[in-house]
Amino acid sequence: MRNNIKPVLGGVALLIAGAAHGMVSVAGDSNEITVQTDHENVTFIEINGNGFTARSESLSVESKEGLSDGYYTVSVSAVTGEALVSERSGNNGRDLSAATYGDVVEIVETGSFRIADGEVFTPKATKE
Repeated sequence: MRNNIKPVLGGVALLIAGAAHGMVSVAGDSNEITVQTDHENVTFIEINGNGFTARSESLSVESKEGLSDGYYTVSVSAVTGEALVSERSGNNGRDLSAATYGDVVEIVETGSFRIADGEVFTPKATKE
């Protein structure tokens, strides 16, 4: 039921980067999360009325702040509010090679992600 979906702001696993350049801010409601950076706004997810992920948005990441071109599937758990990420085909390199579908990913600094098991993985730019 729609009213059983927790607002994602309370428990989302995306952390505010805190860096002056490439600052990441998180805003959202029970239907979507939008992450705003210095470069662009990206809407990550839409959740349907029964609390399950109806559709994951693919986001194209240009080679900025250490990220390579590529596509990443991001979803949000309607139960926990945690952001989930998976790498998709078509990446220039394997930016999130430590992550698999369903891993919780935290932005710990610009261009770095903390995988659920605690390992910090910093993607390397591969754009020539």
